[in-house]
Amino acid sequence: MRDSEVMAEGKRRTKLAHVAVHSGVSLGTASDALRGKGRISEETRERVLESARILGYRPSAQARTLATGHSYIVALVVHEHSTTAGPRIYWPKLQAEFTERLLEHRLVACTMALADLDRLDGLPFDLVVFAHLQSDDLLPQEVRSNYQVMDIDLAGDTTEAASLRSQFSNLCEQTFEELAKEGVKNPVLILPAGTAVEHPAVESFEAWCAANERQANVIAAHSDVLPMIPSNVDGIFSILIDPDWLVMGLKAQRIDPDLLSIICLGPEPQRSETATAVARLTIDGRAVGRQLADLAADHIHNRSPSQLELAWLLDGKPF
Repeated sequence: MRDSEVMAEGKRRTKLAHVAVHSGVSLGTASDALRGKGRISEETRERVLESARILGYRPSAQARTLATGHSYIVALVVHEHSTTAGPRIYWPKLQAEFTERLLEHRLVACTMALADLDRLDGLPFDLVVFAHLQSDDLLPQEVRSNYQVMDIDLAGDTTEAASLRSQFSNLCEQTFEELAKEGVKNPVLILPAGTAVEHPAVESFEAWCAANERQANVIAAHSDVLPMIPSNVDGIFSILIDPDWLVMGLKAQRIDPDLLSIICLGPEPQRSETATAVARLTIDGRAVGRQLADLAADHIHNRSPSQLELAWLLDGKPF
């Protein structure tokens, strides 16, 4: 049968049988060649692939699932898309890079919050990638029973969680060093209410201050009003604090934020005067999204995954 005759058989979807006839092999050989399976000569495999290309053959999702036991769908799940301090500004870039990178692995991404997963329970996910960003981020046990889960754990007692917290502590130390390079002698660490005692940044800050013979000023923002900033403070590192609120609070205390070195890890400033007064530290969403996609592909294909390495940006540049 000529190519034109095969393609002219109406508008029907090209089937595996058409590829087998066109390439002159059996149905089983055609299937094995397209899936990269079986003991087939390279010449036969290439002939089948070329027939599939000419005929525009695309295996249906259902057929692929039945043949391989995989749906090739990966769910990326976070507890919620925002924190009390504001939206996670890195999320859209992470989501986009995760999706694009998975496509290179011939996998499909489905990104969602935990509430979305509850509604979509029953979809044939090959893998659920779950990011524990807070200690109370929990994945329901029924989800763990129904799906293979890859945990990105920041808050638990796993080896992976310890590694990520260590990376975060290193980031904090690097931030204090950056402030020191700018001439800061008396920095202050500002954290949200309820986190100052056990936050990993506190231990890192206290160790850095002890090593550099500095006073460790830690402030918890426990009200609508910024607590009083010591008069000798010349630099600030804030974590998950609204930078607009911080700058307005400084001005209310008659402190000129432009005279301080301020690095904010958290929401994006909405006011232009804030954007010029603070340096913004954030996760490199693209780099982390790409890594997560590679790790997901390794899990699905039973390859030993590497360790997630957090990447950061300071004012849009690698930090």
